[in-house]
Amino acid sequence: MSEARAAKGNARQAARAIDALRRGWPVEISGDGQSLMLVAVETATNVDGATGMLLSASRAATLKLANQRAAADTASPVLISAPTDFDLSLAIAIADPALDLRFPMKGPFQAQTLPNRSVATAAIELARLAGLLPAYLVFETSIADALQVTPRDIEQFDDSQML
Repeated sequence: MSEARAAKGNARQAARAIDALRRGWPVEISGDGQSLMLVAVETATNVDGATGMLLSASRAATLKLANQRAAADTASPVLISAPTDFDLSLAIAIADPALDLRFPMKGPFQAQTLPNRSVATAAIELARLAGLLPAYLVFETSIADALQVTPRDIEQFDDSQML
């Protein structure tokens, strides 16, 4: 890919990432020398190897995470450490507000500092575009077949001027 095209973004790559998320496949969002290895909570098949979860700012506020320094910016997504009893049913209960009354006792959660807010914000936007809950399982190690996408790719996909 040429440098000019990489700087502009690739909407097709974002479309591929949306498809991957809907299928429960890993996606790596990279920008500014930082990356996040993610699988959408809603379509994940297990949490093996996940070190945490990335949640939207509004979900983090509902879970009362804003009182932690790493989650104090109420406009940014929040990264939480995986609880000790972390499994797929707990991940879904954390992510889905429709399950709050069925699973009222969740937490406490430990917010972590985001390595790159723009990458995390792009991830939440990608989940919105995919029609999925804005929540991801986060992995520290690379996953070999993860689809690569950048925040610019996601912006390009959502640009109404490109219709």
